[in-house]
Amino acid sequence: MGAGYALGKAGLYERGWRLRAVGAYGRYHYDGALLIDGDYVPTAFDGEDAFLSALVGYQLCTGRLITKLLVGIEAEDQHIVPNDPNNLVQGTALGLRLQQETWFDISPRFYLSADASYGTAFQEYCVLARVGFGARPQFALGLERDTIGNEEYDADRAAGFLRMNFRNHAVGEASPATISKTIRAAMSRSAPIDHFELARQPLPNCTAGPAPAVLGLNVCLRDTDRTGSPRQASPSLVVHPV
Repeated sequence: MGAGYALGKAGLYERGWRLRAVGAYGRYHYDGALLIDGDYVPTAFDGEDAFLSALVGYQLCTGRLITKLLVGIEAEDQHIVPNDPNNLVQGTALGLRLQQETWFDISPRFYLSADASYGTAFQEYCVLARVGFGARPQFALGLERDTIGNEEYDADRAAGFLRMNFRNHAVGEASPATISKTIRAAMSRSAPIDHFELARQPLPNCTAGPAPAVLGLNVCLRDTDRTGSPRQASPSLVVHPV
């Protein structure tokens, strides 16, 4: 959940300063093992993740290109039960957050977006690229590819998405929020709910363009922890409110 505000009288889609606040809460689980009495015992771990960030930035508009540069602070709390001594992403961390978002209209119907973010709380990162087709004024669909991770977890994903544009409504500049698959170290801010998963992101989408809601089929291409151990890849239906 988040909110954005455009300073000045230029409006949301013009050059100017931006304020943004994002908050999220998620739950997740993963399977691992604990060393008990000299033997490794299979263990199911349950995690909770709370996240807050406050950002300030500037939006540049050059012809068909929109670029946002944002900087701020972030706070995250990761709580895992039982305690997993092999997972570095636990506890409470405060850090710096850097974010960049771009949007380019290739033509009246096609667009490209490329977003990136990095946070020092648990060293999380996200890079997202999208190509979309505007089938209707308030409806677009396309393909996306993203790479996400933190100091415990890395993944590559590909997806199709459906974008609903609410720019003609009083939605404002929505904050980036991503709903994504989390395994083990919870690529920060994910919450699996059966086959639906809610999270904060870059998530990815930090789209610089008009505030959308996005629905898509997400397929994990690579999912590993920092030891290089692969995780099972599976498709998931995801929703990206941004």
